[in-house]
Amino acid sequence: MRASLRLGLIALLFTGGCDDTPNPPPPPPPRTDGGMDAGPGDAGDVDAGDVDAAGFDAGPDFDAGPDFDAGFDAGFDAGPDFDAGPDHDAGFDAGSDAGLTVDPDAAGFDAALPDACSLVPSGPTCTSGSCGAGSTCLNNGCGEMRCYAAGHPCGSGADCPSGSSCTGGVCGRSSGCGDSRDCPLGFSCDSGACVDRRIRCDPTQACPTGFYCELSLAEGRSYCFRAHDPCTSNAGCPLLAECRNVTGSSPNVCHIATGPNCRNNADCPMVGEVCGAHPEFFEAECGPYGPCATAADCGSGWSCLDLWGDGVSECVPPGGSCTRQSDCAAGDVCAVPGDGSGARCIHRPI
Repeated sequence: MRASLRLGLIALLFTGGCDDTPNPPPPPPPRTDGGMDAGPGDAGDVDAGDVDAAGFDAGPDFDAGPDFDAGFDAGFDAGPDFDAGPDHDAGFDAGSDAGLTVDPDAAGFDAALPDACSLVPSGPTCTSGSCGAGSTCLNNGCGEMRCYAAGHPCGSGADCPSGSSCTGGVCGRSSGCGDSRDCPLGFSCDSGACVDRRIRCDPTQACPTGFYCELSLAEGRSYCFRAHDPCTSNAGCPLLAECRNVTGSSPNVCHIATGPNCRNNADCPMVGEVCGAHPEFFEAECGPYGPCATAADCGSGWSCLDLWGDGVSECVPPGGSCTRQSDCAAGDVCAVPGDGSGARCIHRPI
């Protein structure tokens, strides 16, 4: 009995071992990929109705399907803009949404900041003739009349034009003006009368060549100050400027004292370069613009012109429409714009 059972088991093993038909594979598990590859190569995806049914690989775009998040990443969808969909964050990055036309700052560099006039401290206003000696009543650009220094700073009468005196630390005379030093900063002296040439400046409006932006808001809006005025001592110059002989001949001029590049034109080895003012930073630098003694100091074809009529000449490129301040209307300044074109009347009143 035991022998017959053993033979039966051996025969059964031999029968299974000689079958050439392979064992079938186990059935595949259900698909559970949630639509990540529901594109054309996977049409049978059981999750084809998922919220991302258009698919991770549905077409040429990274995510060409319906916008799942109402525009937050619309730039990765079919639209051309980085964030062309509805503004997800109520305008915080509206400049990235479909162009600057919806920028909450109206495309202005600092329009979201408080208006400059809101930063001006309160103070007494004035009327003509109500300011003390050495002061004059001027529009501060914020709709108010305030007292300003009536002339340029001085340490003695030598810092002022001939026939003027230094009173209370400012240049002046009993009537009229000898040159711009008898006038408030930013004014020219035209035919014996002070004329307002102030133009405003801010982070979006740079000053012309040879000017710097006075950022003090003590009295009113900021405006452009001329970088090179005639002088005889440091007392006749603004803060951070020194009275120097820059050109090698008279007159001395107020010159920016900061910056490693130059102190006078002799420090500038390149032909046609002079020691002038950096167009953006308050420092001296060698370049095509700055004080000159003759046209030989300047680049080829340039002129050496006294635009303010006070003896200080500067290198001016060819072309342009003015050669002195009186060529321009009151409120405009004859200057070389930042684009390097010839001197012209620039209108940007404070």
